[in-house]
Amino acid sequence: MGKKGESQKLVEFNCKVVGKDEKTRILMLSKQRKLNVLLVGANGKMGREVIKAAAEEKSGIEIVAGYDTAENEIDGVPVYNYQEGVNNRQYDAVLDFSKPESLAQVLYGLELNNPPLVMGTTGHSFEQMQQIEQVAQKRAVFKATNFSMGVFKWVRAAAALAAAFKNNPEVDIEIIEAHHNRKADGPSGTAKTVAEAILKARGWGQIVSRTPDNAKRLPGDIGISFIRCGDVPGYHEVWFASPSGEIRLSEREYGRQGFACGALDACKFMQGKPADRIYTMDDLV
Repeated sequence: MGKKGESQKLVEFNCKVVGKDEKTRILMLSKQRKLNVLLVGANGKMGREVIKAAAEEKSGIEIVAGYDTAENEIDGVPVYNYQEGVNNRQYDAVLDFSKPESLAQVLYGLELNNPPLVMGTTGHSFEQMQQIEQVAQKRAVFKATNFSMGVFKWVRAAAALAAAFKNNPEVDIEIIEAHHNRKADGPSGTAKTVAEAILKARGWGQIVSRTPDNAKRLPGDIGISFIRCGDVPGYHEVWFASPSGEIRLSEREYGRQGFACGALDACKFMQGKPADRIYTMDDLV
């Protein structure tokens, strides 16, 4: 053991101050103690990617249990069946990469010891979103349609471009997105997020999911079309088209690692946060 002053310096070096509000700031010892996380949807592709990312030595997080439709074990992490429930262990966060229909199981995980909830699942219905908003009044909740920092900045860039065309009604805006053939919801949560950001920045118009019934463009439309094929992790493109030319702003993910690392960062970020609203990537960044 070194001197007391040396020990204090080591602790300060390994600590990360989280949160802007002095009352909610906490010290996270990234090397002394890892955060224990319950992962809902552990058997899926994103769940497996999260387990892989958490296993990295410097992640500061341990996935101590998984929760899914079938029992399993992934790289030493026990996965429990929804019907049987999980063991009554203390969790620092519940991370959700399941499906909308598993919301009840996700909320059950919160009953264990009141941990914050980080949600990466998309496609929730209006009624489910109301339920999540009610939970956020009692427990700290973070929800994102995409945890990639690159995608988040792409959304901001699209919003800035939309604001530049605010007074140009001749500029049509359309969004195209593509994902793997197993993705059940559409349009993607990211496509909806960028559409909402564009609508807010431009200040007028309406978001439309393109179908045969509403293929005809109306003034102010922000149309969304989607493709499901192959093993595409994620691709999004925004068109700004006028009679004289077009601008295309796109982003492409090469894998799911960025999503997983962003989700783990959100679990750390939510430690000590008060429960009064739904936190988003705007708060994290």
